[in-house]
Amino acid sequence: MRRLAAQGAVLFFVACSLGLLGQIYIEEHFRIYDTALRFHVRAASDEEKEQQLKREIRDAVLAKIKQEVGEAKDAKTLEKTLMQRKNEIREEAENVLKKAGYEREVKVRAVTERFPIRRYGTVVFPAGEYRAIRIDVGNAKGHNWWCAIYPELCYNAKKPFTLSDKGKKDMDTSLSPGERKTLTGQKHKWLFRILEMFSGGK
Repeated sequence: MRRLAAQGAVLFFVACSLGLLGQIYIEEHFRIYDTALRFHVRAASDEEKEQQLKREIRDAVLAKIKQEVGEAKDAKTLEKTLMQRKNEIREEAENVLKKAGYEREVKVRAVTERFPIRRYGTVVFPAGEYRAIRIDVGNAKGHNWWCAIYPELCYNAKKPFTLSDKGKKDMDTSLSPGERKTLTGQKHKWLFRILEMFSGGK
């Protein structure tokens, strides 16, 4: 029994070590962090109505920026374009709140923040620091919602996430063949399974 426990501890240590080394390697060598743009909406609180408003703001803003996302050639240009329209984006979010009879401060900003590992259909976005267009509603203390607008993922928000045809072209343009194969599960599936296991990612 002690021997089995010791073997289990060794295997656990090896898995942890592989996961840590794998995450370090990904963050140091993968271009996804520099070539992706996330979209992030933070609700005012976890109250049911605030969470519903978060989803309505998400849908309204995504519809507002759909053309810019669809025409985007790279993440940096898309970020710049959307920041030029941040007042319009804020007003779109505020209109959702007003229609529901709520008044909340809304902030729209471009930020660098850390996201956990996340699986979107057949694509895995590894944990790490990404640029993001973030909408904060009120105190922004509630559960939040995020995806990617480059490569394009968000426009299936009500369905299981999958890359659009545009999103696939985005990945072809911005990532190396090896990186694409890794992030789409054609290579190194074991690595992301380990990372997801220890992070609770799905």
